[in-house]
Amino acid sequence: MKLNVAVEACEALAGRPAEPGEIYELRVVLYPVSRYFVAGSRIQVEVTSSNFPPFARNLNTVVSSDTTTAMRRATTRIYRDAERPSRIVLPLVPARGGHGPGGCGLVEGD
Repeated sequence: MKLNVAVEACEALAGRPAEPGEIYELRVVLYPVSRYFVAGSRIQVEVTSSNFPPFARNLNTVVSSDTTTAMRRATTRIYRDAERPSRIVLPLVPARGGHGPGGCGLVEGD
């Protein structure tokens, strides 16, 4: 079940192609979404260089996909070591009165 999608451009590049071997910091802000997970649940996060067809094709060039068909292979790396930490912040919303239908924390009759 896909809960959220975000599209971000790397502002540090300012329309230039990424340099191989360079590391760029990206901050992705997602739209608010709510989902109840039972204890022990796991989530999966997918990071890609494109999401076609819901969004316009990303040919991994700085040229518009409207004017070219040339493509480049993209390599996306997520660093998660002490020097280059990565994180996902998931806020917790305390349940009100128990865990009711749909996992929204409501009890029938609320």
